[in-house]
Parts: sequence; structure tokens; C-alpha cells
Amino acid sequence: AAPALERLARDAALPAVRVQALSALATLEALTDGVLSEALQDPDAEVRRLAVRLAEPRLEDSADLRAALAELAEDPSE
Repeated sequence: AAPALERLARDAALPAVRVQALSALATLEALTDGVLSEALQDPDAEVRRLAVRLAEPRLEDSADLRAALAELAEDPSE
């Protein structure tokens, strides 16, 4: 299930589907830092917001996630 959800999180045309896929991966404890880093760069603000929330508990252990999150400091979306 995780590979299919990862594809949806990355490639689904609808942002709501990407959000649902990220949520499902998190619930299944199958969300990787790589998928999360990509979600932090998603063109949709709602996807990025969820990615920030999901990344928060991992920041201490992941320099890559900290760097991806730092890039959002200038994000113009609310």
C-alpha cells in the first residue's frame, strides 16, 4: 500500500488527494523523509501546511527536513 500512496502523494493531480495520501502514510507510519521533503515543496499551500505539521516531530533528527522547512520561511501563503 505504501508505494501506491507515495505515488499519490507525489503525483496526484488534485491537492486533496495528495493531502489524503500523506495522511494515510502518516497513519500507517510509512511516511518517509523523502516524501515529506517533496511535500514541503508542493505547489499547493494545503499540502505544504500538512507537510509542516507532519515534519515537526522529525525535525530534531533530520537535517534535510530542517533545510526544506527553512526554505518555507519566505512562503507567501497564509
